[in-house]
Amino acid sequence: MSEQVMFVLLLIVLILLYVLFKGKRNNINSNKAHRQNPSRNFLQKVQKAFPAYKVIHKNEAFMICEINHRNEPEEIVFIRIYPQQSKQIKKSGRMLIANYPTFPTISEMKRDFGKYL
Repeated sequence: MSEQVMFVLLLIVLILLYVLFKGKRNNINSNKAHRQNPSRNFLQKVQKAFPAYKVIHKNEAFMICEINHRNEPEEIVFIRIYPQQSKQIKKSGRMLIANYPTFPTISEMKRDFGKYL
């Protein structure tokens, strides 16, 4: 009988250790995912760099918008991140479309968008 009790206790301890370890591992992974969200960090950096404008992340593009008299955003600059392409900036109507291979720095964006914003 004591062998059966010891076996059950050992089984319960192993199950508790497994549950605790799995819970901690999931928390660690979720914290890493939260810390390693470059698009959210980039959105905040762009907003700080251009405080007079509204910055929106939509459809894998970052848009620097001006709010018009009807309280609607008018897109001025589109920023897209394409790792396969080189840096490309082109004007399309009133908008400026900027494609970057990596997330650009604030000084680089200020140089590129300076005469448009």
